[in-house]
Amino acid sequence: MTSLAPILIGISGGLAIFIYGMQLGGEGLQKAAGDALRNLLHRLTSHRLMGVLAGAVVTVLIQSSSATTVMLVGFAGAQLISLQQSIGVILGADIGTTLTVQLIAFKVTDYALLMIALGLVIRLAGRRQRHRYIGQVILGFGFIFFGMGLMSRSVEPLRSYPMFTKALLTFGRSPLLGVLVASGFTAIIQGSAATIGLVLSLSMQGLISLPAAIPLIFGANIGTCATALLSAIGAPTKGLRVAVAHTLFKVLGVAIFLPFLRYFISLVEATTPSLPRQIANAHSIFNIGITVMFLPFAPYLGRLVERMVPERGRLEVLSKPMHLDRHALATPALAVNAAAKEVERVAALTAEMVRDSVGVLLGHDEGAIRLVATKEDAVDRLFKEIVSYLANISQQTLSDEDSQRIMSLLFIVNDLEHIGDVVANITHFSQKRMDRGVMFSRQGEAEIREIHEKVNTVVERVVSALGIEDRETASELAAWSLAQLPGILSMERRSRQSHMQRLQAGLNHSHATSSIHLDVINGYVRIADYATNIAQTLLGRMTLAAHKEFESADYGNEEREPQGVAGSP
Repeated sequence: MTSLAPILIGISGGLAIFIYGMQLGGEGLQKAAGDALRNLLHRLTSHRLMGVLAGAVVTVLIQSSSATTVMLVGFAGAQLISLQQSIGVILGADIGTTLTVQLIAFKVTDYALLMIALGLVIRLAGRRQRHRYIGQVILGFGFIFFGMGLMSRSVEPLRSYPMFTKALLTFGRSPLLGVLVASGFTAIIQGSAATIGLVLSLSMQGLISLPAAIPLIFGANIGTCATALLSAIGAPTKGLRVAVAHTLFKVLGVAIFLPFLRYFISLVEATTPSLPRQIANAHSIFNIGITVMFLPFAPYLGRLVERMVPERGRLEVLSKPMHLDRHALATPALAVNAAAKEVERVAALTAEMVRDSVGVLLGHDEGAIRLVATKEDAVDRLFKEIVSYLANISQQTLSDEDSQRIMSLLFIVNDLEHIGDVVANITHFSQKRMDRGVMFSRQGEAEIREIHEKVNTVVERVVSALGIEDRETASELAAWSLAQLPGILSMERRSRQSHMQRLQAGLNHSHATSSIHLDVINGYVRIADYATNIAQTLLGRMTLAAHKEFESADYGNEEREPQGVAGSP
């Protein structure tokens, strides 16, 4: 009897190379795709079929349905997509992950070393960044096939282990056991394709039959839900619902298919005489089948999930990040996009603070003052989380555009944090005023309201520009905001002069609130200054992006003048 140690070493080493190849190939694909991956997720519509297509394409690019679902958990938690929208994407992701299995089912292991050599040459010698990414994709698939071949050769001696062959026969006689074993194994390694790749290796050596393999495939589909469920721990309710929906579809799908296993096996056997191809086809048919079954009932399934995971009775903690998912760090383009969404959330929270600040300042509500302090603390905490997340992204291999976006986001979130600090100081003056028992003069209050209205409009326009994908519209908003600063500075000077005149006239209210009045006016000018800093950052980033688009455009030999740079003031 052959020693078991070399077999285990070969299987574990082959599996490790296989998983590394998937990660390498997926990273190359998503980098080669560039903004297409990011834009695809943001242009999801309410049409469920479009969601299926988006989920399939994104999963093909990043080579992981679990990663796609994890992103959906974050998007749904931040209310960027609805649960009904996410259902189509989840089902599409399950279809997308079958492509890799279909590819590895072909017996191309003999060409694995050639693909590794070719991929490495292109990656090292490629003159353009895109070519190097394509080389990385080829290299990744070479490792996938090399790992498959290594596993296949390593499992061959298992023929001499009667206990192993009996165990595999047991899965054919007890399908539920096979489902449970494969679910647990997949949950541990967090990759259904790796589990199915191991099953394919066994099939290539004739060690497993189709009736024994299919329960393992079903179990791999259930086990892949573990990653999404783990990422949903502590997530907002809507994000948790996405993870539960993903698990529900897989479990219900297996529950529906399992009683008809005999007929399903007959259907799969009719597709091809090759056992590895049959296993890959079974995986594809299962995922396409549950999509066809569940997609028409997405609204009803969504309501079922909402009942299973009811809304929490308390408000979500403001300071908890909604988008910064650590699983997305392996895909820099998506991680940068997640950070941008979190920055937009901080911007919206900051704009809300600016909008409400004048009411808090001039009112007598101590609870409103405490609420502003809570929001300011949330902005501070989110600022630290975002900076840390961006630092982690920076450790990855980044495109020039993603590097530029990270720098822009760092500048923007820093200015937003400063705005939050200034607002907190302004509203603190309300407590100071109430403690003294004084009021602003009628003219002084009117001046504060006037400058607040102008500054608030600037902040709102800048925050709107952050969330607009259309560069021309966003640049117009940013440029308009930037142009308002001189007028705000003039307004501040007039207010100071008017205040001094009231002091000279001996107006009691002006005298009692003099220092507060001047500090508040100065605070609003500082907010405008920080907001226009953000506008400048946006204009700089947009100009760079548009310039890169112009440079990369294929104009042939014809010389052309630029038609204007999107984002230019």
